[in-house]
Amino acid sequence: MGTPSGDNSSYRRLRVFSGTLPTPVGEESLEHWLEHARLMVEESECSPKEKRRRIMESLKGPALAVVKAVRTADPEVSPARCLEAIESAFGSAETGEDLYFAFRLLQQQPKEKLSDFLRRVELSLTKVVRRGGLPTSRADRARVEQLLRGAIHSDMMLVQLKLRERKENPPSFLELLSEIRSEEEYESSRTKLNTSVQRVHTNSATDNRQDDVERLRTEIQELKSMFTAMSTLPNKVVADSKGSVSMTKMHTPETGSDSEVAVLRKQVKNLQKQMTGHKLKVSESPTSVLRVEPSRQTHSDNRKQPSNDSDGNFCYRCGENGHYSA
Repeated sequence: MGTPSGDNSSYRRLRVFSGTLPTPVGEESLEHWLEHARLMVEESECSPKEKRRRIMESLKGPALAVVKAVRTADPEVSPARCLEAIESAFGSAETGEDLYFAFRLLQQQPKEKLSDFLRRVELSLTKVVRRGGLPTSRADRARVEQLLRGAIHSDMMLVQLKLRERKENPPSFLELLSEIRSEEEYESSRTKLNTSVQRVHTNSATDNRQDDVERLRTEIQELKSMFTAMSTLPNKVVADSKGSVSMTKMHTPETGSDSEVAVLRKQVKNLQKQMTGHKLKVSESPTSVLRVEPSRQTHSDNRKQPSNDSDGNFCYRCGENGHYSA
């Protein structure tokens, strides 16, 4: 039993292309259609006649009219010539030099991966080579040069790939794409690791703040206990201290945070100042009492002295004090 011929073997049909703009639903754009058609022409083992048939069965409207006109002029026109006619009729009118200048102006967009930018560079470079703007032998070097020039958001990755040192012996498109994707995967995993480490540090800092809050609360309670123990102070001082303690209780925050730590530390300082002030008042109070008693005794003696003098100078004649009768 013989094998089926190339003309009758099964194949994937090309999608429809009409050349109408905007591209209707269900049809391919010019770039995509040409890409698949060229792949069929270059890789298929069927005869040129079968390739022409496959091309024409995928065309309609203005595109089909163009190929019919070409076949009318040359019934044995090659499939590649049919594709050239379609590209000339519906493609860009730019020359190879124009496409080359546009290729040299390509730049990486913000947040665009280097691998995605490389694919854009390759698509533009393919057009340049096809239109004769650049020899095929120089394509690999031009690709690396434009990647170094246009990848403005991936400088560190370009350094890691050492592309500047490899311009004289540049890698192919597939080799370069594989290297870039491997480097992107490495950077992605490293970013995830750094994120997890930062979360651990954040949790540790939160635990340290909680420890500070608990320590300060304990210190405040101890100071309050010492403050309450000073019950021998005057009533006014005790009242003031109770007011301060009550105010401290009112303003004690409940949530553990940096602001809570600051408030608790401020309360500790206030209580320490109050303790110091009360100790000074206690040490000074006996001296003030001693100073007051001699002054009171002196005033009483001074009041008694005129009384004694007046009693000695009483006038029995007129009945008044301060003089006496001769």
